[in-house]
Amino acid sequence: MSTTMKGDLKLARSLFEKGKAQDALELYQRLLDEYQSMDVDILRDRAWAQAQYGDKTEALNDREIIIRSDNAKVSDFYFAAELAIELGELGKAVAYLDEVTNRSLEQGDSYYLQESRLLKAFCSLKLGNVEEAMSLIQGIDDDIELLWVAGEERISKRDILDALEKI
Repeated sequence: MSTTMKGDLKLARSLFEKGKAQDALELYQRLLDEYQSMDVDILRDRAWAQAQYGDKTEALNDREIIIRSDNAKVSDFYFAAELAIELGELGKAVAYLDEVTNRSLEQGDSYYLQESRLLKAFCSLKLGNVEEAMSLIQGIDDDIELLWVAGEERISKRDILDALEKI
């Protein structure tokens, strides 16, 4: 990644932070046009900025473009799942979370594994798939909780177990 591109990505994020979304989006588009071989990196950055300061639907669209490429990482599926949950697209989130699990196990990379299982248990519960939620929650560490999923105060193993006990 060139120094100029890094600086421009930083500038684009800064523009979003300052409420200048249109200027940021124009800069991202210029970067996509100029650095076509780095499109996945630019889309990841734009997806992050959109999720933080802009439009979560567009952020998910960018993640989905990355996922359809040959350069998708486990993190792309994980963040796509979080965005899908925030947008109320739980079925789509479950599909992405399944991919996180599969790729994590294939690659021997457990970084997102516990969180993805917790999110899948959460989605399963919300979708009325109680047996799956119960099965998933058993394999999750007790101290795992997520505090950053928009629209949810907290997602934790304890919260899901409490909800399952009420059913």
